[in-house]
Amino acid sequence: MTEDEIKLKSYGYLSQLYATSGAHVLNPINGLQRLGSELGLEIDETNEVLNYLDKEGLGIIYLNEDKISITDKGISAIEEAELNPTMPTRYFPPIIEDVGVGTAGRFSAFEKGSKRALDETISSVKYNELTKSVGTIMESIDKLHLEPELKSKLRAESITIKVQISLPRPDIDVIRDCVSSIRKILETATDNLLVRRLLSQLLIL
Repeated sequence: MTEDEIKLKSYGYLSQLYATSGAHVLNPINGLQRLGSELGLEIDETNEVLNYLDKEGLGIIYLNEDKISITDKGISAIEEAELNPTMPTRYFPPIIEDVGVGTAGRFSAFEKGSKRALDETISSVKYNELTKSVGTIMESIDKLHLEPELKSKLRAESITIKVQISLPRPDIDVIRDCVSSIRKILETATDNLLVRRLLSQLLIL
């Protein structure tokens, strides 16, 4: 993987860890490779991600126990990236790229260069619509009236879709499961107008 690809996948992995641990440094999560496989990463890709997180001090890896915990530095890195999603940070490229007026909308950095692979795997889904749907959801999470754990779950499912789109062969079943989970979470929110808008934009795979 290139340096940018490692950073992008590291963002996805760390975001998943952030959500799963409840953004708690004293809550190590089991399964170093399991977390990677849930994001569609191969073993060698997960190892490169773990090396990056360890080198930058964003996570603490317990190899003998097959566990990883997020650090205070890692929590700050995720929150900084999501606070300004169109701007690069010290550790990650932009997680949402503003491609300007007259284009299909906002493209996550995860999706760059993967349109052909996604089109070949999900022939019935328009790439631009999926991109826009997930980007809109990511931007709206903090505005929704949901319990913190549901916001974390919503963020994790959105990130999983983004990581899948970045892969040479996205897993349609994983993406479909994430979309179904996102719909169920949105339907529990009380923000009627916002939820209806998000649901109307969300693709049904």
